[in-house]
Amino acid sequence: MYKTTKSVDNTFFGLGSTSLLCYHIVTTLYELGVPMTTQAQISLEAQVRTHFGHQNKALRRNGLTPIHVYGLGEESLALQAPAHDVSLTISKVGRTTPLTLTVNGEDFIVMVREIQRHPVTDTLIHVDLLRISRTEKLRVQVPIQLQGEAPAARADGMALAQDLHDAEVEALPFDMPSVIAVDISEMRQPNSVILLRDLPLPTGVLLVGDPENVVVRIMARRGISLDTEDLGSGGDGVLAPEESAVDDGQQESSDESADSSDNTSDDEPSD
Repeated sequence: MYKTTKSVDNTFFGLGSTSLLCYHIVTTLYELGVPMTTQAQISLEAQVRTHFGHQNKALRRNGLTPIHVYGLGEESLALQAPAHDVSLTISKVGRTTPLTLTVNGEDFIVMVREIQRHPVTDTLIHVDLLRISRTEKLRVQVPIQLQGEAPAARADGMALAQDLHDAEVEALPFDMPSVIAVDISEMRQPNSVILLRDLPLPTGVLLVGDPENVVVRIMARRGISLDTEDLGSGGDGVLAPEESAVDDGQQESSDESADSSDNTSDDEPSD
């Protein structure tokens, strides 16, 4: 960590009283680990792409991922970067954290907008990056992460159902949270519910959408009445009924759809 001297007299570096106060504020922020810049800390270097459409198959066979950059009313860019670097970068930033994209020595601040993967191998096919401005607010879907354990979900016949896994929020790029953590340890009653308006959002982050939408709730398993008052230590209560009762026909249909797309999803839209 960057270390600073806490004891400084008024003649240090010729600072006056006002400058000295600013100096102490800055050094204190350093010691607290507060970021002192809005520059994206994660970076990716890419090169201009000359292969398009079906030719992108050759790029991927050579370990490169096609990238499309657009936004801010500027001309779009067709780029390529090593697939390993792109995958590692995406794993760090997700879709909510800005990153620095370097092309021929020029830097752009971007965010991941779209990711295309092969339906069978899960390898990267194509990535869209959005140019952003530090001073313009964005609307982004931020993942909702449940923390703790809901006591009511442990009761016989009860389960925890998560209706929303993402929340759309509006914020400046560098104020955007990477995840919204929701504490469910206070869900003690059979009818406990957490709504969008209950989400703990950082300062400067605004919720988009109906605040009355349900995020997570305690519900009865199929065939069980919600009138039960037994909150003993019965079932595990961690799976929503919808998740535990998938129709076999639907599952087979989904598998067949994935198989059939194996031969058709290997190319991204030509750009």
